[in-house]
Amino acid sequence: MVPLWPAGKDNDPDQVTPTLSNLAEAEFWPAFERRYGCNPDLQKEAIKKFVYPTLKSDFSLLEGYQPSDPSFSPLPCDLAACGAKGDSRYTPEQLQGWKQHTAGKFTELWFEGKQEEGYWGTSHRFILDNPAKFQQFLSEDLSSIVGI
Repeated sequence: MVPLWPAGKDNDPDQVTPTLSNLAEAEFWPAFERRYGCNPDLQKEAIKKFVYPTLKSDFSLLEGYQPSDPSFSPLPCDLAACGAKGDSRYTPEQLQGWKQHTAGKFTELWFEGKQEEGYWGTSHRFILDNPAKFQQFLSEDLSSIVGI
């Protein structure tokens, strides 16, 4: 059985700026940085101007998604929902909410994100900042499927 590893459920529980897709560029970047941290790669105006339309479109898709059929049937596959400890962008209940989408085995996993003093990012970046445990999980999970 092929597993599913979802990336998110529902919009961010951001009470200050619940949506980013409707913001003009001058309002977008402060809200983006408050939510995700002040990425040093995005400090040049030329880079911001280049990625702004793409990010705005991505947020529009994410924030406006509505299932085409709300009377869905659970998927016939295992499902693992992964989150970062200390990530305030979602709640444990949101991660647990993925359980309703599977008729197979459900696994809830929490990974350590980078939380060093002075670090610009958030623990949400655990896959990039601390990938070893996540890679180990994927390797073991995929190996069990193919029988290695």
